[in-house]
Amino acid sequence: MLGKVKKHKIISVHPRKSHNLSQAGQLSKIFGINFLHVTSIYFPPALIRILKRIFPKAGFQFAKRSDASLPAANVFLVPKVEITNQVWKLKKKHVDYFELSKIFQQDILKNVTPPEYCISFDTSSHLIFKEWKGKSFLILDLSTPMPQFRKKIDFGDAYKPEMLEDVNDFQKRLYEIYSQEIELADLILCGSDFVRESVDFVKPGYGKKCRVLVYGVDVDQFSFPDRKFRRTKDLKFVFAGGRVGWLKGSDTLLNAWAQYVKLYPMAELHFFGSVNSEIDTANVAPNVFFHGRVNREILIEQLKQMDVYVFPSTVEGCSPAVLEATAMQFPIVTTFNAVSVLRHEESAEIIKAKSVESLLAGMIRVTEDPDYKEKIARNAFEMSKSFTWDSYRENIKKILEEVGCTA
Repeated sequence: MLGKVKKHKIISVHPRKSHNLSQAGQLSKIFGINFLHVTSIYFPPALIRILKRIFPKAGFQFAKRSDASLPAANVFLVPKVEITNQVWKLKKKHVDYFELSKIFQQDILKNVTPPEYCISFDTSSHLIFKEWKGKSFLILDLSTPMPQFRKKIDFGDAYKPEMLEDVNDFQKRLYEIYSQEIELADLILCGSDFVRESVDFVKPGYGKKCRVLVYGVDVDQFSFPDRKFRRTKDLKFVFAGGRVGWLKGSDTLLNAWAQYVKLYPMAELHFFGSVNSEIDTANVAPNVFFHGRVNREILIEQLKQMDVYVFPSTVEGCSPAVLEATAMQFPIVTTFNAVSVLRHEESAEIIKAKSVESLLAGMIRVTEDPDYKEKIARNAFEMSKSFTWDSYRENIKKILEEVGCTA
């Protein structure tokens, strides 16, 4: 063990960003010096504050690899995977996702002593879990539904188990990694009931390993308590969720919009996020606007100008974007697949994933019934008060205490 990082009570592992940095920040508040976050790249909060003052644009980019709640003292870097990735790109070599994951995990096994408890993320865990099984209590943070479950979503009632065999090599490798991780894990954290359902679909009975843990959001920054609810029919609908593509239901939304705008020609549809190649932005119905990616401050100000948040995602773990929309006091039209904490006709208009008809009906309903639109928005706004990172910290603390991991 000479040269390895000393044994900690609990560590979390993630190669890059996502909600894990904020999660790590909350774990550091619970466990202090007994916690360590292991990642490939991270910039201390103090450095980010300086960069934002001197070089705002660069500062905001670097901020994606930082979190104000996570002290640098609780972070250990294993940068080999980042260096390898950059070298491959410079040499214009094919970037093998699985090989990068392997390099990252091997770097951890070489440099980190097995902790008492390890929280690690899907596709970044199978090698670590194999090596540390029996040495550490292994917790898989399943950020997305099992990829095998997507076949069931795609084919619906026409799905047959043999469809899982008729896939390309990439999918086969992906399926195998996910299967290994849920088998090796002692506990599985799921962002939603939808994710938990995917575990039981792939491995019946494994749902008993799962605990649903809804992510936190910055409800102070994403907040609009003074929203005015316009009772007109020239509504501005907005989609904001990282990427504009079929996994997010963007194609379904564009098809529904083509019918909706015929009924309400003064309405508008705004997309924020990078547009995937499968979305044809040149041939869309009237009054559709693609704004691309914008920084958070600009996005929040733009969202305040919109009336209805629409997010018909097909596959999602627990969408932070939808949780942020609750804090913005939006009337929300979304799917169970996007987030499972909202309830149909109480805090959202929940529509069927991949259904143009269901989405169109939902959009018409919030247009024609302003009282209903306002009710679900206000109820969702009240719920948003429980989606804070403080609430997340209390919830993950309770889950960890159940398995004996106390501060």
